[in-house]
Amino acid sequence: MKPLFQYTFYFILSTLVACSSGERGISFYHWKTKLQLTDSEVTYLEQIGSDKLYLRFFDVKWNTKQKAAFPTAVLQWEDKKLPKGTEIIPVVYITNETMGLTKKALDTKLLVENIAFKINSLLKKIDQENYPVREVQFDCDWTVSTKEQYFEFLKAIQQRLEHQPKISATIRLHQVKFFEKTGVPPVDKGVLMFYNMGDLTNKQESNSILNLEVAQNYLGKLEQYPLDLDIALPLFSWGVQFREDEIVQLLYDLNAKELSTKPSFEKISQNNFQVQESTFFKGTYLYKNDQIRLEKVSLEELEEAKIMLKEALGSRSYSYILYHLEETIIEGYPVEEIQEILF
Repeated sequence: MKPLFQYTFYFILSTLVACSSGERGISFYHWKTKLQLTDSEVTYLEQIGSDKLYLRFFDVKWNTKQKAAFPTAVLQWEDKKLPKGTEIIPVVYITNETMGLTKKALDTKLLVENIAFKINSLLKKIDQENYPVREVQFDCDWTVSTKEQYFEFLKAIQQRLEHQPKISATIRLHQVKFFEKTGVPPVDKGVLMFYNMGDLTNKQESNSILNLEVAQNYLGKLEQYPLDLDIALPLFSWGVQFREDEIVQLLYDLNAKELSTKPSFEKISQNNFQVQESTFFKGTYLYKNDQIRLEKVSLEELEEAKIMLKEALGSRSYSYILYHLEETIIEGYPVEEIQEILF
């Protein structure tokens, strides 16, 4: 382990470089239903110099039986290790289906009231003197057919939130390229989600998490996008399970070493494994001849993404948000290497 003063040097140096290049720092998404950080996660935040945590509060999904939108995966705040002074940005994920059905089956004003009530109730559990909340973020992959409802929702929600924080919204690549058609959300800031851009269902896809050839086709108008943007980059991995060339599901918490040491799996190419005999694996039943494509973002790919984005963004100022804070993930991305790549 490197001495603490060396991490301090990295942080000071990266801050100076960031100020000169338009980049402002690194923060993280936390996407679990319980905020209960490990010692290594806290240390990682401190060493990388992160003073913000984008914290998923809950999801909003449409219940077809009850014909109503309900919160799911609601956050449990149980953490006593989060460094004091860390700014909390609540994040609410809303399915596009919910927005599409709102106009037909649910008044947008009622949806605003219900979501605002839930956010405010969770905010009351946070000691905002030690963990200030100045911004709330909404995550929805809206479309041309749902933008009217979604934008109406965004205009109204701020007035219903405690202390009326700033509002930010996630932006996908297609919403940047075709913003004249998909519209620009009425918010204070956007976050470009620079991942999940490949064809997940295509068996020939090499890495659907970060496919830079695909991304390049969407960045031509990035510098002209009429909204301040920060950039979200991926620090996660998964396995994509296929059966007879059809995708079955995503398998989380997988790594190549784990599969290589088990006789039930045979490596058939660089990132692909085949099931040799039907078996239970991490609570999932895998059939013989199923194939698993492991997808992970390497440090080299992360650096290529940074270079591509910097060129596309031009003189614009932005920060990085890494998805996501998880002990088993961040151990593969050393602090000094992340700082060296991103600054």
